[in-house]
Amino acid sequence: MARQIRQDPGRDWTVAEMAGRAALSRAQFTRRFVAQLGMSPAQYLIQARIDRAHQLLTENGMTVTQVASALGYTDVPYFSRQYKQRTGKPPSTARP
Repeated sequence: MARQIRQDPGRDWTVAEMAGRAALSRAQFTRRFVAQLGMSPAQYLIQARIDRAHQLLTENGMTVTQVASALGYTDVPYFSRQYKQRTGKPPSTARP
């Protein structure tokens, strides 16, 4: 499941959907996910999005607004806050 999240971080993933794909209850899926990856599915998704955002900003030269939209964020300031919380820098500084 982690690989699928990394491949499509902009998708609107839900824990219920991921648990269903794994044929587990949401609670059991979350416990196993945390045990294997050290963070909740929601936190992993945020990290996957931020990692992809960094890649898009540095390699593709996309604007912050374009990146936020591509990754499923409808609120650009919220995206910027999450990016800064995880990287320590605002997303605008990642652009070449």
